[in-house]
Amino acid sequence: GADAPRLKLIPISGVEMVGTNCTILEYGDDILVIDAGLGFPGEDLTGIDALVPNLAYLADKLDKVRGLIITHGHTDHIGGLHYIYDKIGFPQIYAPRLAAEMIREKFKETPFAGQLKVQEIDGDSDYYLGKFKISHFRMNHTIMDNYGIAIDTPVGRVVTPSDYKFDLNPYKESPSDYSKLTKLGDEGVLLLLDESTNVRLKGWAPSETAIA
Repeated sequence: GADAPRLKLIPISGVEMVGTNCTILEYGDDILVIDAGLGFPGEDLTGIDALVPNLAYLADKLDKVRGLIITHGHTDHIGGLHYIYDKIGFPQIYAPRLAAEMIREKFKETPFAGQLKVQEIDGDSDYYLGKFKISHFRMNHTIMDNYGIAIDTPVGRVVTPSDYKFDLNPYKESPSDYSKLTKLGDEGVLLLLDESTNVRLKGWAPSETAIA
């Protein structure tokens, strides 16, 4: 109806750039944060060591933050986490095993290491965060333990596949979950948040096995 909440997508940072990946989904009284990466300043930012997501939008909405989901352990997706975690109310973090261990190690250097809450996820994880139903699917990347996210909302499904490459011969891990990708597509997707690094280059990237 006309009074029903709207689904809001708020790209905080990381769009059209490498680094500071961070996106917010909001529906009614429920807010989901996806990734909290570090950015890499260019020559125009002399004296700046790092860029972090600006989450001032959440300052008066901390009671609505249901969780923070991490897709994988690259710095541009987890490197800003220890800078912003206390400022967004110490929410529960959901992260793949490798990323979770990297986060725990980094948080040892912070004064609020004891307030870190991390739950490990994999391709079989399904859970609710408020009105958001979350599931995950494996996607190959240049780091292990990388998972896309399917988010079922009251108005439709949002899918973010994380950073990925279609690797036909991944290194020491299973291939991307193409069957789950197909199922998600067959069932219908309202919004796809797709990674696009090097998308304008022709051809295939070499497999991680070849690189190794």
